[in-house]
Amino acid sequence: MLYPAIYFCLAVRAFFSILLYPLLLILVKEATPSPAVLGKVNGLAASAGAACRMVAPPVAGYLYAVGKKMDCTALAWYGSAVVAVVGAVQCFSVKRARRDTGKGVEDVEE
Repeated sequence: MLYPAIYFCLAVRAFFSILLYPLLLILVKEATPSPAVLGKVNGLAASAGAACRMVAPPVAGYLYAVGKKMDCTALAWYGSAVVAVVGAVQCFSVKRARRDTGKGVEDVEE
């Protein structure tokens, strides 16, 4: 059952990775104060993502080494879970302005 479980986890990860990146780009676009600075904001977001991908493996390796000394080799996974929870909580703090289309509920044709 180990290999099917590993393949299932990889499939779930791939699915959510495919779903996540366009959603993040939409959130970045919606949070941009003006279309004139959209390129700068996208560049900054891409640079921040690349920096995190650069820093994460050494930090995870360090946490694994520290966890191995403490007889807790899952410490790196716990650290990843904490970062994921912090990111998930931050998603709910993104303010989203409602756009008025000018049509009321009664004006929408069915």
